[in-house]
Amino acid sequence: MNNEQNHIDDLISRCLTGEAKPVEHDQLNTWIASSVENDAYYQKLKRTFDLSGNYYPNKTLTGSIDVDQEWNHFVNRVEKKKPTPVRSLAPEKNTSWMRIAAAVLLLIASGFVINYFLFTTRDIQFETADNTLEITLPDGSQVTLNRFSELVYTRIMESKSEGFA
Repeated sequence: MNNEQNHIDDLISRCLTGEAKPVEHDQLNTWIASSVENDAYYQKLKRTFDLSGNYYPNKTLTGSIDVDQEWNHFVNRVEKKKPTPVRSLAPEKNTSWMRIAAAVLLLIASGFVINYFLFTTRDIQFETADNTLEITLPDGSQVTLNRFSELVYTRIMESKSEGFA
């Protein structure tokens, strides 16, 4: 199949460039008429050939193209393009002060977080209904609450007293 495809491509090329013999034209026409896919393939190659005539409007494809001249033309066009600027991912030398500032901010934020979690305040509340209640406070003092009374005090939790040591 690959050899047949190469033969068809060569035949189409010779017919489009005008190098084919009448017998080859007949073979190509028979191949095109044999299926819709063949006709579509031929039309695609013919369109490509016709478009290439726009690039070489005054030249035929039978040998009047100077390959070296075209290559040099291509190289010159590529070299004329401006290179895409490349941005370095390495840090600049003037960023040491930013690193110091980031470290200071990290220390301050860490201090706030530690203070929040280790040294928080908590309100302690005692209430009575129809009864009385005797309470011993953390400083050792005794308090007796009468009926329908309430006692609220703030206790500072430290890491040693709560087992965070």
